[in-house]
Amino acid sequence: MRVLHLIAPGRIAGAERVILTGLPALQQVAHVGLGAFIDARDTSLGELFVDAALQAQIGDVRRLPCHGRIDPTLVAKLRECTTGGHWDVVHTHGYKALAYTALAVAGARRQPAIVATHHGDTRTTPAVRAYESIARLAYRRTQAVVAVSSAVGLALTADGVPRVAVIDNPVGGVSEVAPPPASSTVRLVVTARLVPEKGVDVLLDALSDPRLARVSLVIVGDGPARSALEAQAASLQGRVRFVGWASDPGPYVQSADAMVLPSRREGLPISVLEALVQGRPVIASRVGGIPEVVEHGVTGLLVAPGDSKALADALHDFAEARDRFAAASMGAAGATALRFGPTRWAERTLALYDQVLGDAS
Repeated sequence: MRVLHLIAPGRIAGAERVILTGLPALQQVAHVGLGAFIDARDTSLGELFVDAALQAQIGDVRRLPCHGRIDPTLVAKLRECTTGGHWDVVHTHGYKALAYTALAVAGARRQPAIVATHHGDTRTTPAVRAYESIARLAYRRTQAVVAVSSAVGLALTADGVPRVAVIDNPVGGVSEVAPPPASSTVRLVVTARLVPEKGVDVLLDALSDPRLARVSLVIVGDGPARSALEAQAASLQGRVRFVGWASDPGPYVQSADAMVLPSRREGLPISVLEALVQGRPVIASRVGGIPEVVEHGVTGLLVAPGDSKALADALHDFAEARDRFAAASMGAAGATALRFGPTRWAERTLALYDQVLGDAS
C-alpha cells in the first residue's frame, strides 16, 4: 500500500507531532510519503518541519512550495502527483491540505482514496472559523475522516460529517519514568501555543489566589497572546517564567510536579499525552478528549473551561496531595504509553486504509 500524507505545517505542535511520531511506525507496514506545503513568503516553519521529519527518519519527504492562499501551480503539481495511480491513499492534516487535495483530484478519472484527520477546531479568527466550516463540507467528499478522540468524533457526527473513525493521537514513550526533583515549591508547567483558546489567561488569574503563593509556573510556548500574558503575569511576583517555544519540551515537563492545560477547546492534546507518559499529573479543562485520558482524582484533576476559581481550587487540592498524585501518575505511565503508542496508531490507521480501499473496490 502506498500512502501520501499532506500538511501545511506551522510551528511544530499537535498535528505536526502526530505525523512525526506516527509515520515512522506506519512506514514499517506501508510505503509512506510526506508532502509539506512550504509557504514561499516565509519558509522557516516549513523547513523546520521538514528537518524534523528527516530526523525522524521518514523516508520519502517532499517539499511543496505554496505561493499565496490559492496557488494554481501547487494545485497542478498535486494533481499530477495524486491522480496518476501512484498513491492508493492521500491522507490530509488540516483544512489547507484538504482544500488543495480536493481541488487537485476534482474531475480526475483515477483518484486515490482521501482520508482527512480532524485535529480539532481553533476558531481563532473569523477567517479560521470560515475555513473550519468549509472543511466540514469538504469532509463529506472524503472516504473517511479521522477524529483524534471520541469527543471530537461525536461533534463531527453531530455536524453531519459521515464516515468518522476515531483513532487516538500517538505519543512516543520514554526510557525511564522518574519523579520530579524534590522542592518545597509546587512547580507547574504549560506547554502550548500562546493563543486565547489555550486558556493560559485563566491559569494566571487562578495563580493570584493567596492559597497558591508557593506555586510557580513555567510557560513553554510562543504565540500572538504572549505579550498580553506577560503583562498579566507581572503581578505574580516573579512566580511565572516564559521560556518561549522549545523543540523538545520534555525536560521542562520532567522538572515539574504537574502539567496544566486550561484550554477552552481541544481535540486530544499531544502535550497531555506527553506529560502522562512521563508520569506527570495533568490539571486541565474538561474539554475534547482530555477526560478520555486523564482520570479525575487519580492522574489529575479536571475543571470547567474558563473558570479560574475552579482551577484555583483544583491547584490547591493538587498541592495538598501532590505525592499521592505523583505516585498514581507514575504508576499509570506505562499503560498510557502502551495505549497511545505509535505502533498501535499505525495498526489502526492501516486498518482504516484497508477498509476504505475495500469499500472502493
